[in-house]
Amino acid sequence: MALINRKHSLTILLSLALPFSAIAGKAQPPSVSFDGMELVNHSRSSHVYRKADANFSSYNKIMLLPSTTAFKKDYKQDFNRSKSMGTTRIRDKDIEKMKKTVAETFDAVFTEELAKVEGYTLVTEAGEGVVIVKPALINLDAHAPDLRTAGNIRTYVETAGEGTLYLEFFDSVSGEILARAVDARETRDTGFYSWATIVSNKADTRALVRSWAKKLSKKLVEVGQK
Repeated sequence: MALINRKHSLTILLSLALPFSAIAGKAQPPSVSFDGMELVNHSRSSHVYRKADANFSSYNKIMLLPSTTAFKKDYKQDFNRSKSMGTTRIRDKDIEKMKKTVAETFDAVFTEELAKVEGYTLVTEAGEGVVIVKPALINLDAHAPDLRTAGNIRTYVETAGEGTLYLEFFDSVSGEILARAVDARETRDTGFYSWATIVSNKADTRALVRSWAKKLSKKLVEVGQK
């Protein structure tokens, strides 16, 4: 595959790659991160840091690491507290199963989308010209997980849940961190309450992950073509 000249910095790439919806309402993050990177983009639901001299001019390959997942603090306690006596409560094994499902979905969708990015090759080994993308999904909150109850219990929600995408970019040879992007999002809001099932939850999760992947892929192409 022919190489594409990439003159634009990683700052532009990441600030364009994740156009965020205003749902988090967070305070202004520090202008310099704990590891010395500069804040280059910020909204109510997102922020992007990068090293001052980081750019994509020497990268034409992407190495996507397996994602990690984590539910928000006290998710199980808060979920169970909201349930009345006799209804099904969430267990640790339910949470672990959901984490595994979300991670598998994320990895499959991001691999599929990034493999199609023009001007980049998706690789599995470090080397010259390879940028490592390390993803994590944190602060997960499933509003109505399907727990396969014995009784005829239905839960109706406007959105299936929410979470935060946490991306880090590294040079694969030196291991130096180049940038960090964080984006908090909800799954689709239909505007009305609908029955949450295992099928609808998986579909909504996949749609959210694909929206992240497509936006990143699109901006990679746009940056590469300029």
